[in-house]
Amino acid sequence: MLASPGIELTDDEIHQAALIEYGKGKLHFADCLIAAYAKGRNWPVATFDQGFRKLPGVKIDLG
Repeated sequence: MLASPGIELTDDEIHQAALIEYGKGKLHFADCLIAAYAKGRNWPVATFDQGFRKLPGVKIDLG
């Protein structure tokens, strides 16, 4: 995916982290990408999805 023609990624480290987490087979790729951005940028995630609570380093903020 990272080397596919026509796909431009803005942050290789974040996308690699998302692919590694996705490879574990527990979450959808979109969730892994959100989690990787949240961890990489120290952003909280507002979600009721319990899967995010299982990811180390992801802060959940429900306001």
